[in-house]
Amino acid sequence: MTSNILRSHWFTYKRAESKPSTRVFPKILSSYDEIPASFLANFPGGDAGFPYTVLIPADLQENLYPQMFCLYEDQLVTLEAVQGGVKTEEYALSSITSVEHGSVLLHSWMTIYSASRRKTFHFSATDTWLFTPILNAIRGINNEQAPDYSTVRPEEIAKFGYLWKENIKYFNYAKQSLPPNASVLGSVYQGEISLSKLNFFKKPVFSAYLSARLAILTDRELVLIKESEEIRQAHDTSYGGVFSYLSREKIHSVEFETSNDSKIDCVMNIRLLDGKYYQFQFSTATALELDAFKQACAQSFASSPS
Repeated sequence: MTSNILRSHWFTYKRAESKPSTRVFPKILSSYDEIPASFLANFPGGDAGFPYTVLIPADLQENLYPQMFCLYEDQLVTLEAVQGGVKTEEYALSSITSVEHGSVLLHSWMTIYSASRRKTFHFSATDTWLFTPILNAIRGINNEQAPDYSTVRPEEIAKFGYLWKENIKYFNYAKQSLPPNASVLGSVYQGEISLSKLNFFKKPVFSAYLSARLAILTDRELVLIKESEEIRQAHDTSYGGVFSYLSREKIHSVEFETSNDSKIDCVMNIRLLDGKYYQFQFSTATALELDAFKQACAQSFASSPS
């Protein structure tokens, strides 16, 4: 299965709509007494104690069922109160191959990928902090040392110095994505590329584009950051980003190939151990730090299993 992380779009008008996640308010449950009756019979038990639990209430306007997320030391259990019962899924943290976290304005979401399944849930961006422990656990980060600008080593932040003048938003994205004690081995930034335009009386009306993106290789992860894939009018500003975190232990290979497209002539192909593919595209003429990033990937994945 191929995941084209970056795709081209025609800019078209899209009426702003209220996302389902902005009408419901997730909350942390701290005891069995707080569990809704519909979930009680299916709530995971055991001797591990009460798990870190987040409840997303139902959104009646969008016919979305209530969901619950229970985080244990080695697994994540998701429950959804559907008609006729409760749908339960268990994800061993070691089986999760990648995780995506996106945010656009007030709409935020997280998608968990395993070898055979994926789970997406939506919430308000103002409630992201409730789901940060889940994201950190999947990434193997101690929640007592969660990513924070003040805890990342200055010498690692300095490696993104070239972004300071090029794109301050992506400089902040880079800092935001790093856990404490991570070592940055390489990064590459590609600014937005205009692919084609539709003009009306010599003025551009719609434009097809390849969005800006940043790839970061650390000693523990490959982080892919891009603009959201929302279709928007030309000249509109993006107000969010999408972060994909791929554990190096789950990556089979990272290879670069040449494309016949004159504007996007370099493609990074990422193959995970479960067979899933990701792609990132660059222009050798405008991508920053591309050669150094290629070298870092070659050294890091030279002994990938076949």
